[in-house]
Amino acid sequence: MHSLGCQGAFRLDPVTEEAAILGRRLDIRFGGKTYQKTINSRDTYDGGPYAGRSWATSGITMHPRTQGTLRLEEVMCGGWPDNGIYVIGGHPDKGDGTVEVINCIAANSQASNIRIGGENSKIIGCKVIIDQAFGEEFYHEQRPIRIDDGTCTVRNTRIIQRQPTGWSLTVLHGVQNATIQNVSVEIFNQPQLALVVSDEVGKCTVDGFSVQTKGWHGTHSSLFRGWPDVAKNISVNGRSVA
Repeated sequence: MHSLGCQGAFRLDPVTEEAAILGRRLDIRFGGKTYQKTINSRDTYDGGPYAGRSWATSGITMHPRTQGTLRLEEVMCGGWPDNGIYVIGGHPDKGDGTVEVINCIAANSQASNIRIGGENSKIIGCKVIIDQAFGEEFYHEQRPIRIDDGTCTVRNTRIIQRQPTGWSLTVLHGVQNATIQNVSVEIFNQPQLALVVSDEVGKCTVDGFSVQTKGWHGTHSSLFRGWPDVAKNISVNGRSVA
């Protein structure tokens, strides 16, 4: 378990367009401690809603101005206080790198478990599990998947939220084009949004998105905020809603 309390414990940054990094079979499932429980004695934060507190710790990170390609395969990632796999392939007007998260397992991280962006970035064949509450020392929510910007695909992926505290799959306003295919979501015991699509998203296509609500009755309004531009094969508890 990482116990230093620094921001980027494991940074993989393909800086130039020609650069490529492959991270395969990395085991960081024991995660890290929240800032307050580490030897980090900083008491400052560079702005934002948590001013006055040091930034928490992520699992795998990139740099916002990255230009190259990062591919992660068969990574086991869990229990990080500030995002688990936090690989944003550049931000608009700053970088246009590509990230690929393939056949990975992520669990129990705040604020997101897999968080991507960039050009032609992908999450494929992954599983996200939320079955432990991390606590409220820094963030509270544990979003399984978050897409920040660029053009991104999420395919053949399973989300299991036994202790849901965050939206299952979020497509944020910086995304120009999102494609979601064959994604299954299980949400246990209490209401939680399964799919959030911001109004500012350029285009969102969903073909295959199934939601199971176990221990509560999920409805369209309780599971979806915003709606894809193209919506196919979307179901709730086995009943088609699109």
